Amino acid sequence: MALGRIDVEALHEALRQLNREGGFIASVLTDGDGLPISVTTSTGSDPGEALAAVVPLLQRQAQHSSRQTGLSDAEEVVIRNSDHTRLVCRFFEAGGQGLILACVVPGKRAYRRAMNRAIKAIRQAWSKGG
Repeated sequence: MALGRIDVEALHEALRQLNREGGFIASVLTDGDGLPISVTTSTGSDPGEALAAVVPLLQRQAQHSSRQTGLSDAEEVVIRNSDHTRLVCRFFEAGGQGLILACVVPGKRAYRRAMNRAIKAIRQAWSKGG
């Protein structure tokens, strides 16, 4: 996937703002194959590559489940862990490219509004290039 005409710095800033606004632990933007495009964390650790590897698997499983049940494709998958953190994956398109935004959300924090704003900013950054 070529990113040459995409405003990559705007993508990075959208994820940094997402983590600040939502109080998220980590956020990663990947293409549909799980190749990381942008990763930000609010901690010193970098779970970005691990998240990037997991999110396409979640997307494929959600799509398979939707087909089996006759439902439309999933737009969001949430995994709630025993410590109440959540892995939230949102599937969307920007400029015809399938993308996945995955965030690690602590405790009972709200996430939808912050993720919606980030997706809007990502789509704008994508459209600036072409």
